[in-house]
Amino acid sequence: MNLRKLFSIFFITTVTLIITFSASAQDSNIALEPLEVKAMRTSITEKKMPSSVTIITREDIEKTQASTVAEILQGALGVDVVDTGGFGHLTSVFMRASESNGVLAIIDGVRANWGSSGQFDFGFIPSDNIERIEIIRGPQSTLWGSDAMGGVINIVTRKGSGLPKHSISMEAGSYNTFKESMHSSGTIKNYDYSFGISRFDTEGFSTYSSWRGATERDAYDNTSLAFKLGHDISSNKRLDFVGNWTQGNLNYDNTTADDADFANDSHVHVALPFKMAVNDRWDFTLTPSYAYRDSDTYIPGNFRNMDKSTTLDLQNNLNVTDDLSLIFGGEYRKQKAISYNSYISSLENWSQYLTANYDYQSPENEYKNFLLTAGYRHDHHTHWGNYVTYKFGGSHYLAKTNTRFHASYATAFVSPTLDDLYSSSSNPNVTPETSKSFEFGLRQSINKRSSVNMTFFNDSRKNMIALDADWIPQNSEKVYSRGLETELNLGLPKNFNLALSHTWNEHYDQDNRPLIRRAKNKIKATLTHTWKEKLDSLIGLYIRGRATDTTLLKHTGGFTTVRAAFGYKYSNNLKLTLRAENLLDEEYEVIYANGTPGISGYAGFTYTFN
Repeated sequence: MNLRKLFSIFFITTVTLIITFSASAQDSNIALEPLEVKAMRTSITEKKMPSSVTIITREDIEKTQASTVAEILQGALGVDVVDTGGFGHLTSVFMRASESNGVLAIIDGVRANWGSSGQFDFGFIPSDNIERIEIIRGPQSTLWGSDAMGGVINIVTRKGSGLPKHSISMEAGSYNTFKESMHSSGTIKNYDYSFGISRFDTEGFSTYSSWRGATERDAYDNTSLAFKLGHDISSNKRLDFVGNWTQGNLNYDNTTADDADFANDSHVHVALPFKMAVNDRWDFTLTPSYAYRDSDTYIPGNFRNMDKSTTLDLQNNLNVTDDLSLIFGGEYRKQKAISYNSYISSLENWSQYLTANYDYQSPENEYKNFLLTAGYRHDHHTHWGNYVTYKFGGSHYLAKTNTRFHASYATAFVSPTLDDLYSSSSNPNVTPETSKSFEFGLRQSINKRSSVNMTFFNDSRKNMIALDADWIPQNSEKVYSRGLETELNLGLPKNFNLALSHTWNEHYDQDNRPLIRRAKNKIKATLTHTWKEKLDSLIGLYIRGRATDTTLLKHTGGFTTVRAAFGYKYSNNLKLTLRAENLLDEEYEVIYANGTPGISGYAGFTYTFN
């Protein structure tokens, strides 16, 4: 499908939506509670953003009964979630066909990607202590520098408020799976706290696909602790102490058959943000943070790798006028990797950034409701030198039809990893991967509970780092990615709600080959219902098209999975949960020859008390 046809489809659909919903929107009250996007470093809400944003709230997470961040992200617009074989195994996320090291993971302001490989394991973090997840699609290097070429996933943990309350949860089900968690949060005088601990154990299923002959189970266990402590020092000063620790042990197979390989992983993230309002127009946040990962693998033989990252981030938010605001600051980051079988090395990065937002709303003229944004960032790297990124964007709101148009153009980069530069199969001459990207779209509000979002994007990337025939990283490839992301939310009668999304993403390299493990088409449909504020019901459908695997001779076929989740509020204190996965017992693969779960069921409860 060529660009002219895509533009035509987009234009016709846009005009049709505006005409169709113009009359009904005039009489509808669209005033929903605005949500700020913390990963954008600004108080501008997601409804006004010139970027494509999805926010998954705590209520959404509880309705889906997802166990990990990876499960929460499954089927999200523009996102591919790829795990390497079941519970606890490395789970990568690709966004708009970017590489997994081009998706930046942030946990409460702490950059979580590993310096060694540039990746982050989204299947390692349990969902119990997560308040919300922000998915910002498209390049965000002007705010976050390297690793944000495809987008940013910001994980915000739960914060205490109100009177102290506590909860205990348990769940058990297929594959001899057991999960227990405890959580406590609240406010005591001018202190607030949130503390959670969880444990997950399962005998699992074979990492190597069982329908290809594997028989053994690959067990996994995970222990996680997360906390957030806050203190209002005064009316204009606040100090937080945020941290999480996760440790997992898993068995897995090689790529051909059952075996006894196993690995132990532990992750730590801590931050100490200090925020001060200098006056009613200017505030700043100083955030020192530290991230640590220790991975011990036996395949057989011991392969141990450690990542350490120290960051100091200074962010200023200044409202110059009622319409014009500035975000400016700087960041220092040191990354160190220790590979006990290969190398020990570290890198440093200094940066400064500036973004201006002009948010104008005219009470007399509806055509003068717009947001303009422009930003740049300069990064200085101890190995490869300097790089500047920039971004321009805007959105325009039509009050008569409750329509908002948005568009942006941005550059981005991904730094070579420590493995690329210093491992036994390294190349110290590789330089950053770079990209240029644009997108445009619309958000059409129909009424309080219904809306349509559409975004077209086009990315052009060069100097992509790939391994040559001798497994040495080289700057060689060009990559192209374009697509159309469509989302429809319909509030139906009798407290039913239907959410539909479709991602069409065409991607190919300089030799016209599709990128591996990223499907061209993905569809997600979720039907939810609430009965008398007691029973929450959810039925979800996920359809993924065929994807190329490690070579063009291998591929994973398209598949369809169906899941259901129910939550019944038995009393003010007790909630019962029940969920079923892969109800059609589909035999499928996300990675060639790697195992996936069959039909399975889980039941549990949550008891809340003061």
